[in-house]
Amino acid sequence: PPGRGGGGSRAGFLAAAAFALAPYLYFNVFGRGALPELLALGLLPWGLWAGGRWARSTADASHPPFRHLTFVIWSLLLLTNLPSALIAFPLIALWSLFHFPPGTPLLRRLVLSFVHFAFVIGICAFFWLPSLLELRYVQIARAFSAAGDIRAHFLTPLQLLGLPRSTR
Repeated sequence: PPGRGGGGSRAGFLAAAAFALAPYLYFNVFGRGALPELLALGLLPWGLWAGGRWARSTADASHPPFRHLTFVIWSLLLLTNLPSALIAFPLIALWSLFHFPPGTPLLRRLVLSFVHFAFVIGICAFFWLPSLLELRYVQIARAFSAAGDIRAHFLTPLQLLGLPRSTR
């Protein structure tokens, strides 16, 4: 359902196929072993779908399950991989803002979205708050130094599309 949107079943199938066959997903599994990030990326389309459904159901009080479903999916996204959630939440917020019913004032859209995201962040505070409070005990400065330069971590197309190397 997340990819169908306004394009129908064929568009949904193409979106799902493009997402599932993206080389980055395979590199995450076989090259990096980053399973939490892979799970977060798998939850991203469902988070977008739930955000759109939630935004459309705000005008109709008879659809509270979408609010609860959105809380669950967004919380799972935040709990699986924090960096992925920090990238995904602004995207989901923009997606949700554009799916409110026509005629909904912008201020109402912003307030509802902010309250919704604040509630999700509050639900998951047991996860992110300790890491924020103990920031002085980790070497976070190394992530922003020359060793953390993102350009040093790019792969060549041959490395990205090639077969995994053996570790033996």
